[in-house]
Amino acid sequence: MASGANNEHRFTVILSIDASKQSQEAVHYYLNHIHRPENRVILLHVIELPDIGHARHMHVTPGSLHEMWVEESIKAHELKNQYEEMLKTHGVKDVESRCEGGLKPGQVIVSAAVEEGALMVVMGTRGMGVIRRTILGSVSDYVVHHSHCPVIVCRQ
Repeated sequence: MASGANNEHRFTVILSIDASKQSQEAVHYYLNHIHRPENRVILLHVIELPDIGHARHMHVTPGSLHEMWVEESIKAHELKNQYEEMLKTHGVKDVESRCEGGLKPGQVIVSAAVEEGALMVVMGTRGMGVIRRTILGSVSDYVVHHSHCPVIVCRQ
């Protein structure tokens, strides 16, 4: 009976991470203002590579794409270790990591939040300029507008 009571208050939180300072600040914000010991935390990193159609126009070969994927996977593993250590230092016990590949990081984050039954998504913003954000959109804008759950976007 007691374990059922604990599970009632156990929430899943997605921390969308990358190598940016804004991402680190978002994780610190979560740790300092939101985290509860019973929360399940999922570190989510999305590796974004150009799709084959765009790669051809940039004269990128399939072999080069594979090399880029391997390089990014190694960086993602190092990033995961860095963030897991940060969470461990702050006493977070229930941490899982996901590294996904995708053309659209926002879509991957929203899908992962649904799959994991997340209560919220916490992420940083890279602060793109107005013109770039208008043309390309931003990952955080996409997640805010398409997520089934609340999204906390931490600015620098």
